[in-house]
Amino acid sequence: MQAVERICNDAGFATRRQHVLTSEGSRRADLEIRNIRLADKVDLLVDVTIRHDFIGAGRSGLNNPDHILESAAADKIRNYRDAYTVNRQVAFLPACMSTSGRIHGLRLLFFLSNKQADDYFAALCYEAHKEEFCHRRGVFFYRNRCTIGLACAQAVALRGAPTTARRHVSATRRRSPPHLAADNFRWADLT
Repeated sequence: MQAVERICNDAGFATRRQHVLTSEGSRRADLEIRNIRLADKVDLLVDVTIRHDFIGAGRSGLNNPDHILESAAADKIRNYRDAYTVNRQVAFLPACMSTSGRIHGLRLLFFLSNKQADDYFAALCYEAHKEEFCHRRGVFFYRNRCTIGLACAQAVALRGAPTTARRHVSATRRRSPPHLAADNFRWADLT
């Protein structure tokens, strides 16, 4: 969630994760992106979920690997979108990721990357050609996608073995004193 929020902030949008607008059905999304003005709506609410690709014997997602993400997105839409229709100023978007790195809902990343490319060339006071703009938008898109992928991989690692992952992150590594390496080296040993 922090990665999505950071990408939105880098694109120039204000976000909030606490005190997000509650729907009529008392549901609350994970992230609110303020003043995004997308699809005739002022704000966008994003709800994030991570699903595991392989369930049971691991054969469930081999024929259609996107089925798990599509069904998760459909569940989120069914549970949230109708509850938020009372407020006409808010749009809803599910963000579903799998433990193998698949991402559903890349339209938001494309929109944010397009805005970042616009802002990039505006800051340079340069009118970009179509190819230059597409290249820069692609750079932002893949950087944002990799940021989300890294955050997803870290979340999966923390879910799989939380004590081991936290121990490796917080453990300080001992370095050997630098004088030992220099004192034990002799040129005569090389010949």
